[in-house]
Amino acid sequence: MFVLSSCSKDAPLEQEVERTNTWTVDERFQYHFKSQLYATKIGNKLAMIGPYGYTNLKSDSSMSQGSEISRYALYFTPSINVKLPISERYFVGANMKDDKVLFVNSDYPVSTGLSFSLDMRTIDPTFQELLFVHSHFGESMAINDKNQTLMAYRSADENNYPIMKLLLVDVDAGDEEPSNFSWMKINNSKVIDLDRESHYGMDMITTTGDNFLVSSHSKTLHVSSDGVYKEVLDKALVRTFSDKDILYGFGRNGDFYQSSDRGNSWRKAYDVERLLSDVTFSHVGDQLVGYRYGQIWKFDFNESGYEAEELVNDGLVGNLITSLNEFDGKIYITTLSGVYHKPIEQFFEVKPNEEK
Repeated sequence: MFVLSSCSKDAPLEQEVERTNTWTVDERFQYHFKSQLYATKIGNKLAMIGPYGYTNLKSDSSMSQGSEISRYALYFTPSINVKLPISERYFVGANMKDDKVLFVNSDYPVSTGLSFSLDMRTIDPTFQELLFVHSHFGESMAINDKNQTLMAYRSADENNYPIMKLLLVDVDAGDEEPSNFSWMKINNSKVIDLDRESHYGMDMITTTGDNFLVSSHSKTLHVSSDGVYKEVLDKALVRTFSDKDILYGFGRNGDFYQSSDRGNSWRKAYDVERLLSDVTFSHVGDQLVGYRYGQIWKFDFNESGYEAEELVNDGLVGNLITSLNEFDGKIYITTLSGVYHKPIEQFFEVKPNEEK
């Protein structure tokens, strides 16, 4: 059973029990670099975006911390409320009211020619603003394995009435080696017009294989890599996650759904606690884990139910976790007030029952 009790695990620090198995502060992240908004493992790197820049940790056993750190300036202003995707080749920068969407090489973010600014008004003169979801519920754009980015935006119809559209962008991120210089460019972009009566906002956007899932307040759509969409659920999903080849989704209406065909069709699953939709899910190896505020659980979902066990979070109490990644033999956690890590062999220690 999954329980979020009012007896908070985010209790004051003086109530914590001393242990040796605590999360260690990464001292390389000091002052304004303590705040990291989101992070993703890409290849042999851990890429992070914070209010003051882009950081790459690269695995290097010769370093005292076990990884090399590089920091770069950003050409956009990240928001604490918006999480944008980072892929192995590029990441995206954007602001809601801005007409520009920036695509930046993930390895060489400040190199000349390895970023591209897409003018939304050139694509669609009726563009009004980009549509974002709150970072608590996931990313506001999605990048698939074909280096395609899908985003949602608000446009205007012939009567200047706001309508929702999607834009699918094929990105050429340039050569992987800067010595073989090539410009980043957009190979193609496609505006996807939606039924204006049925789709008027965005609750979720994510990838499923080479394709995408989008929720538009009232329905959930499957969008293929060629820009063709179809309705796959007559309800909106606000969050999805996968476990053991099954895709699960939390409905805006509080129901819990599952799909065994990568989101092409959905059926209602069993009842779950409503607060479970507040958990952000990730994987450590094959193990599904989730976090909410400063708490972490490991989960096991199956066809008829699920189990959850809370993990030791000493040292994280009072922090807001923004990402959890396995990297360089450790689990790295970013928060708004520090970056933490723990050896992977200590990560799955379950919290004693008397503390739950």
